[in-house]
Amino acid sequence: FSAYTIRLHAVNVYGRVIHEFDPWFNFRATDYLVNHGAKAFWNWYDTEAWYPLGRPVGTTIYAGLQFTSAYIFYALEALGTPMSLNDVCVFVPAWFGPITTLFVFGMAYEASFSSTAALGAAFFMSVTPAHLMRSVAGGFDNEGIAVAAICGTFYFWMRSIRTEGSWPWAFATAAMYIYMVAAWGGY
Repeated sequence: FSAYTIRLHAVNVYGRVIHEFDPWFNFRATDYLVNHGAKAFWNWYDTEAWYPLGRPVGTTIYAGLQFTSAYIFYALEALGTPMSLNDVCVFVPAWFGPITTLFVFGMAYEASFSSTAALGAAFFMSVTPAHLMRSVAGGFDNEGIAVAAICGTFYFWMRSIRTEGSWPWAFATAAMYIYMVAAWGGY
């Protein structure tokens, strides 16, 4: 709960606004993906970015953020709870903050088998300023989902080596690693 509500401060004060340069570009790229499809997205040459040169977007970004947001947008429409693409993009980092917190809980538990230690780790992750600044609502940048992906990769890897019979968790590790690579150049 605290991991989510603390990330909504900017929305509560300023409204549903995407702020900073990179988040605005990421929103434009997501909007292009939703309105033109994946094939056009991969071949999109954006004449408004890196002006006056332009930018071949599909081949110069880690598109996990755009595809994640587009799929969330489509899923909300399919569930009958449509939300504007702007609002989805504003909230994605805040939604992934609690997911990161849960993965940190899992990592701490795997390392210690102590639910007290895991709760402590989860609490600190939920309010750590270094993570907060990259996952606040409106800060629509790759790190908002990528930190969850890297923590998920580490958690599933730790879970996969718990016992000899835990090896099937390696498939979740691999899937999460692929997601992390798609989402963030910091992998």
